[in-house]
Amino acid sequence: MTVCRTWTSDGQGAYNGTWKITRKTGAAVAQGRFDGFVANLATTGTFSHIDSFVTRGCNVGCTDWS
Repeated sequence: MTVCRTWTSDGQGAYNGTWKITRKTGAAVAQGRFDGFVANLATTGTFSHIDSFVTRGCNVGCTDWS
């Protein structure tokens, strides 16, 4: 699974950005962790005023956050 991310500073110590899943196989699911809150990711999306955004791929198990 490949999740591409972009982010820029919002000038207030946090970030605004986007993600896009560019490669996925089988029943794999991409997850995002937004300031500690975990959610399954849609194919594309945006976030605003987030201090920390990391992703991982899950199928039978999950990869490390990156």
